[in-house]
Amino acid sequence: MPGKSITHTQVKLYMSYRKNPKQTQISAAAKAGFSERSARRIDKGEHQSNHLPRNYRTHKDPFNGLFEKHLVPLLEKNSALQPITLLDVLEEKVPGQFDRSHLHTLQRRVKRWRAKHALDQEVIFLQRHTPGDMGISDYTWMNTLGITLAGAVFEYKLYHYRLVYSGWTYVQVCLGGESFKSLSSGLQNAFWRSGGVPVIHRTNSLSAALFALQNPLNKGVILADEVGLGKTIEAALVMSQLWAERKRRIVVVCPAALRKQWSNELAEKFNLPTQVIDGRTYKKLQKEGIYNPLDKEVIRILSYNFVSANEKVFSTIPWDLVVIDEAHKLRNAYRESHQTGQAIKNAFCGCKKLLLTATPLQNNLMEVYGLSTIIDEHLFGEAVSFRVQFMRDGYDLSALKKRMKEFTQRTLRSQVLEYVKYTKRMPITVPFKPFDDVRSVFCFSSKR
Repeated sequence: MPGKSITHTQVKLYMSYRKNPKQTQISAAAKAGFSERSARRIDKGEHQSNHLPRNYRTHKDPFNGLFEKHLVPLLEKNSALQPITLLDVLEEKVPGQFDRSHLHTLQRRVKRWRAKHALDQEVIFLQRHTPGDMGISDYTWMNTLGITLAGAVFEYKLYHYRLVYSGWTYVQVCLGGESFKSLSSGLQNAFWRSGGVPVIHRTNSLSAALFALQNPLNKGVILADEVGLGKTIEAALVMSQLWAERKRRIVVVCPAALRKQWSNELAEKFNLPTQVIDGRTYKKLQKEGIYNPLDKEVIRILSYNFVSANEKVFSTIPWDLVVIDEAHKLRNAYRESHQTGQAIKNAFCGCKKLLLTATPLQNNLMEVYGLSTIIDEHLFGEAVSFRVQFMRDGYDLSALKKRMKEFTQRTLRSQVLEYVKYTKRMPITVPFKPFDDVRSVFCFSSKR
C-alpha cells in the first residue's frame, strides 16, 4: 500500500515466490502485498529494509541466571563442552526443573556465549560484491533430462558463466566435456554477450591451482579440499599449465585402483596424453628396445607399489611435478619403518610435489608432520622438535596455522554453497525382524 513500509517478512515471502520459475515479478509482488516498482528495487538490491533486530525477550528465560551461575564457569575452563553435557549438569544442580525440551534453548545460549567469550572465536567475513568485480564459471551435466536424438541419448554438458553481483548468466552447450577449448570458447562468448570483462574470473577449481603455482620456490603444496570439491581437476589444471610451458616430466602416483580413472580424466577433460605403467608394461617396453620407458612426453600414472619397488630408477629423473593422490596413506612417512613412504620420499627427493588428500589430519598432528616431510623434510625440522613446539602443553596453535598456510590449501563444502547446491540426504532406518525359521537357523548355527 502507498505510504506503508515494506516489512522484512514481505521481502522474504516475495523472494520465496521468486524462486519458482513460473512466478513472474508482478504475481510474486502481488502475493507479497506490494507494488511491481518495489519488486524491481528488491531484485536490483536497492531496497532499504526497515527491519530492526529485536532486543527484547518474547518468552520468560527458562534458565533465569542459572546459566551464568553454574555453566559459564565450566565453559570458561573448557569451551568445547557440549550442550547435552551441560544440560545434565543443570539437572543435577536443579533437580526437576529441566529436561530434554530445554536442549535447543541451551544450544543457542551456548553458541552465543562462545561467539562472544570463547578463546577460539569463529570469525565470519561477509561477502560484499561490487559491480564488475567477479565472474564465475563451471560445468553442469544435463544427462538427467533424458534428451534423445534419433532415439539415442544425447549426452552433453552446459558451460555456465555468471556475474556474481548482478546475477547475469550465460549458458553454452559443450559436446566435448570439460576442456581448455570449451572453457576458452564459452568464456570468450560470455564476455562478448555481457559487454565487458570482470576484474576476477574464478572457476570451481582455479583458486587451488593458482595456489599450487604461485611460488616457484616452494617444493610442494597440499590440496586438502573436502570430498567432491574437485582435487583431481585442480591438479589437472596445474599439469595443463606446466605442459603448456613445455615442462612435461610429470608423474601421478596413486592407489592401483585409481590409475585408470586418472588416465580417463586427464585424457577426456584436458586432452593430456597419459600412460599407465606397471611392472609388466615396464618390462614389455624395455624388451621392445625402449631403454627408459619413463622418459617419454606423456604423463605417467603409477601405483604406490611400483614406485616403491623402483625407487632408484625414479630418483635419476629430474621430475617437473609429482602428483600424489590419496596422500594420507603416507601420513606415517616420517617413520623409518614405513617402507613405502620412505621409498617415495627418496624417489622424488628435490622434485616439486602436489599432495591430494581430503583427510590430512585424522588422529594426531604427527600425521600433518608426516605429510610435510614428503614435500620437504626441513619444513618443520625433526619430529622431536615438532612435538615440543606444537603437541605439548602451552603449544602455539596460531604459529602452526601460519606455517601450514604456506603450503596447505583447504576448501570446505560450506564455503561453496553459494555456487554448488548439494542434494539434501535424509537417513532412513528400516527395522528388520527375522522370521521364526530364520531365527532358528541362527540359533542352531551359534550352538555348533
